[in-house]
Amino acid sequence: LNRGDICLFQYDLYHGVDVQEGSQLELVLHFKDSPQAVADGTCPWYWSLAKENHPAGLYGHALSLAVQNYFSAKEFLDKACEQDHVEALYTAAEWCWEPPTESGLQESSASAVALWRRAAELGHCRSRSRYGGLLMQGVPGRLAQDLWEGKRLLRLAFEQDDPDAAFHLGHALLQDGDRDGATKLLAACAKGHPRACFQVAEMYREGQFQFPKDVQQSIRYTKWAAHQGDGQALSNLGHMLINGMGVVKDEAKAVRLFRHAAKLGAAEGMLNYGLALLRGSGGVKVDYQEALEWAQKSAALGHGLAHQQLSMFFNAAKHPNPPARCVPSSMEELRSLGVRELRDLLRLEGIDFSDCVEKSDLIARAALHLPGVAEPWDAAPEHTVLLEPKKLSKEDILRQRAQAAASKLSGQGYDTAPVNAVDKGAQEPAVKLGEASGGSLFQEKEQIPTAKQEGEPPPDVFELVD
Repeated sequence: LNRGDICLFQYDLYHGVDVQEGSQLELVLHFKDSPQAVADGTCPWYWSLAKENHPAGLYGHALSLAVQNYFSAKEFLDKACEQDHVEALYTAAEWCWEPPTESGLQESSASAVALWRRAAELGHCRSRSRYGGLLMQGVPGRLAQDLWEGKRLLRLAFEQDDPDAAFHLGHALLQDGDRDGATKLLAACAKGHPRACFQVAEMYREGQFQFPKDVQQSIRYTKWAAHQGDGQALSNLGHMLINGMGVVKDEAKAVRLFRHAAKLGAAEGMLNYGLALLRGSGGVKVDYQEALEWAQKSAALGHGLAHQQLSMFFNAAKHPNPPARCVPSSMEELRSLGVRELRDLLRLEGIDFSDCVEKSDLIARAALHLPGVAEPWDAAPEHTVLLEPKKLSKEDILRQRAQAAASKLSGQGYDTAPVNAVDKGAQEPAVKLGEASGGSLFQEKEQIPTAKQEGEPPPDVFELVD
């Protein structure tokens, strides 16, 4: 590679590998050739191209200036747009539609739509997907709804393998009753689209759009969406864990998922985390006031159940909070605590420490949650979710009992008939499930003489009693 060359790569989420336990990470290193290039906000190779009025150089130089001054960056970005640079058109449209924070730029819906339309005409995939998705929904006062044009742009972007276009197009087709929408959603799931994974999980859970009801598939897609940071999927996965719905019950992990969902802005996650603080679920410290705050935030986002339960949170907040306990605020205070005190501290904070062996491990785990330290990403959705064992049907139980009886007789030296040859009519009324309170379910009606004692062959079928 020469100076200024860029290595482009495309990756998928799974690489064809299903990680059963732990995490799958990908590390990409970008090397730069000079100390000046490493400094933040500086890309010296773009300036030489920008002076030559090269569109890619103008666009790259604009992005490097955006870290410090948006107005200067906008000047170079407009010059790149004049030469129909599609990435510059898309970026300028995003800045006009929703100006960056503290940029000082003015919002302009008409300019954003014109830039998106021009980039879409030039074949830019993301512009087609973004503009088509907005046309499908419509924005009151800013953009009129146009279903036909929106679907046309989304189909063009879908043919260019855009996951956002696959999700929006699939959602729109399913609303119209077109079964082909499910194919589009599954294609978006294969490319790692979090909202598509969440919607497919709900379709498997509810059995919608001719999808079979499959709890394990629903958990699988919910876990994929939660792993990618979808707030509603995190809340749903926590709901399954705290109630043991198809998985082994784990309240501590569920509360951690609720906390992440609440911080990501999911209304349902806010309410669930507030309920956990109210009841002390999963080992968290009961805090009525914080629980009320999360419930109010959920209600402000329009969550109906949060509105109904606000009175319960207000009544609980009238009582004084539990006595305040001393929380360590520095590493020195953590080192002064004993092993039992460190474990109690982590347990009350709802932090998992099952993999901590020594005191140094407990201190390192508690140091991640000191006041002022950014909370690390919790790997709870990455861990293996234990599914409930499959429940046997009555026919399976009868078949196993007949096989056990046959193997017992073969061990005593009898020439037994195959299990399949046993009369089905003799097996069906033999056992009533749920009524056997004690003793063995295999009780012979009469004492069976052995072949050595009587010299008679044993009966081929044994009747099972309640």
